[in-house]
Amino acid sequence: MSIAIFDIDNTLVRGSTAFPAVKALARAGLIESKGLYGAVFEQLRFRVTATEPELAQLRSRALAAIRGVSVLKIDEVLDSVAERLVSKAVFPGSLNLIRSHLEMGDEVWLATAGPARLANMIAQRLGAHGAIGSEVEVENGRCTGALAGPFLHGEEKAAAVARLVEARCLDRAEIHAYSDSFRDLPMLMLASVPNVVNPDSKLRRFAETRNWPIHDTSNRNRYKKLTGFTAAGVAAVAASSAIFARRER
Repeated sequence: MSIAIFDIDNTLVRGSTAFPAVKALARAGLIESKGLYGAVFEQLRFRVTATEPELAQLRSRALAAIRGVSVLKIDEVLDSVAERLVSKAVFPGSLNLIRSHLEMGDEVWLATAGPARLANMIAQRLGAHGAIGSEVEVENGRCTGALAGPFLHGEEKAAAVARLVEARCLDRAEIHAYSDSFRDLPMLMLASVPNVVNPDSKLRRFAETRNWPIHDTSNRNRYKKLTGFTAAGVAAVAASSAIFARRER
């Protein structure tokens, strides 16, 4: 049995899942969005050139925004966000890729630097087996404002995929990975069958030199892709940090 790993932002879903999530949380009165939006757009200027210290600083600001917020209330908001994203923002061509793997009996998982809770809600609605993402620490039903594990970005994301494959008792030689971003190169290199989907220019050039499959599932005449800007890299860093949710155990 093979396992197919799909990045979310711009690979599966048009744009960043971070923005609608932050907007919904702010509308519900759970976070103050003014400063957070400013941080997001500040980091957009860096795109693929954003450094790790810059991204770390943004994560800290975003995590502080949800300190003390009820996880149950966050879940209620994210559930409606996931519903809207799946009904309106999923690329049909990317959905077809997922369905083809499911029809072949493969396991399908989503992997993101964004919030694990939102990713699992999306996965459930798509019929996938599950999702992995970044999570925050929860105490007494409220977010502490600290990460509960690694931020699944770059090498950490690839390591999380490797742990998932091992936990599922699957063969690393049967990993299919899909992503739009050069920042996900470690995950793509881990896969036996790397695929690029709606790739940024840097990843497209790299994929062409390796003869990797390239899938253009977005309608570029209608939607302008934010190249070099994915959950793993910039925008979702802010909002995903602000909405990572893991139930207290």
